[in-house]
Amino acid sequence: MIDPNQLPPELRKQLRAKTLELLAEIGVQPKIDGRTGELLVPLEDMCRALGVPFEEAKRMLGEQPGSFFTGNPADLQPLN
Repeated sequence: MIDPNQLPPELRKQLRAKTLELLAEIGVQPKIDGRTGELLVPLEDMCRALGVPFEEAKRMLGEQPGSFFTGNPADLQPLN
């Protein structure tokens, strides 16, 4: 998996813009962790948009290396 933090700043900017564009196209509203500034995508919303059962998505993600948000949902704010 590619670590976006290792990409050049301009490429990171383009990647973020295209990601937000894709999410808007499929009707998924990302959120921002107000404490860390991290961009987060609600898994339930993504599953609904892609037609993937929530439990199946959790299983697939659990098989992937990496970390997932474990903070307080109260820290999340709508992006727009």
